[in-house]
Amino acid sequence: MKRIISTITLILLMLSSLVSSQYLFLSTREDRVTIVSGDYKEGILTIMNNGDKEFQVVSYRRYYVVDENNREVSGISLELYKPTGELISPGVIYTYWKPNETRTLRYKIYVNESVEVGRYTLFIVFWGFLGSGETDIITVPISLEITDIPLVVKETTVQIKERGISTFHVFNGETLEVHSTIYNLKNSPVYVSGSLYLEQNGKHYLKKDIAVTLTPGENLVQVGISIPYELPSGEYKLVYVLTYPKGTYLFSKNFYVYFGVDLVDISLERTQIMEDESNTAYFTILSERIIPVNLTLEVYGANNERIYNQTEEIILTKGSNIAKIQIPPLPPGSRKIIGKISFGHIELDQGSSSYEVLAYPRIENVSYQKLSLAPNKGQVKFLVKISNRNPREIKGTLSYSFFGINGTILKSSKDITLSPGNNEVEFITELPLGEIGYETLVPTTCEVV
Repeated sequence: MKRIISTITLILLMLSSLVSSQYLFLSTREDRVTIVSGDYKEGILTIMNNGDKEFQVVSYRRYYVVDENNREVSGISLELYKPTGELISPGVIYTYWKPNETRTLRYKIYVNESVEVGRYTLFIVFWGFLGSGETDIITVPISLEITDIPLVVKETTVQIKERGISTFHVFNGETLEVHSTIYNLKNSPVYVSGSLYLEQNGKHYLKKDIAVTLTPGENLVQVGISIPYELPSGEYKLVYVLTYPKGTYLFSKNFYVYFGVDLVDISLERTQIMEDESNTAYFTILSERIIPVNLTLEVYGANNERIYNQTEEIILTKGSNIAKIQIPPLPPGSRKIIGKISFGHIELDQGSSSYEVLAYPRIENVSYQKLSLAPNKGQVKFLVKISNRNPREIKGTLSYSFFGINGTILKSSKDITLSPGNNEVEFITELPLGEIGYETLVPTTCEVV
């Protein structure tokens, strides 16, 4: 009988203390707790005593959950644990909790499948006993978000594997790598499927299927596609799609695909040469990468007939490259050259230029006529027939010399302009009497007019 009276007295004292108690709300350092419906979440809360009171004893009493309309709901249950892992039932959990001091609390929150998706608040209620004998009712609110989507994609980045950088330009032959950080909110694995591909004008290229199982917590998903050398240059959209229960994740980014090699200019050592001379073609090539390419030179004549071609392999370095190809002597005429850069069977770029191969004028006949005689010398007129096989007028020099028994008597020259076809050139000179030999020639340098 005395024991019953003592218990009743203790309860009355506690009720008396609670009647005069104050209500105190304490905060946690953690943000909203997200839980998948039908699953659970466990973790640690850090609670700050942000009041000005030191609690001698803190006792856990109960919890309850309300929705956004402040209506209490069921289907969400809470379990609290001591640091040792022992389940806490209503009773003492902390002692001597000073102001501005933090205490931790391990929890496990279960959510029934019947709980609707949305935001809720979980209130944990404690009693805090002061040294004065007073008691405060301590409430710790925890924000909850209930979802039916098990995955959260935290970040997705794309980089060029070979260069280890993120850029909007990718070379043919390089690999685009997609890196995703995905958090699995569930406590069981989640299967994910998807695909990665390039898209241009509604058409898909290089599609790669994705299938991966994500473990609870943070996962890194990495997938890449190689850009083939044959893919035409242009702007493409990289599309990355993941599909999982109750959700789909879509990521896209535009890229410009190109080879990174451009033929900037083709120049010639000379734009006019004689038929027995060679020429040199110079290729200015701008490259953004180190890569071997084939350099091809083609020479075309009349009726677009190819009369010469040559291919050489060169190694391009980053920046400006100068390459040259020797062109052997070719028959007279206008010559068009085409330069091509290729990688394997893939033509990258081409350019063109032209030059003129000149035919030498040819002396067909030389005749002479005596005009007058003096005691020691005579005046003679020479007529030289010269053919110009070029399609346009050319300038040159006619050289002639006369010699007798004792050697050369006279040397001279005459500037001439030759029309296409046959030409006659005459000159008059005075020569000593006697037997005299002569020779005439057209020099090896000519100029087209």
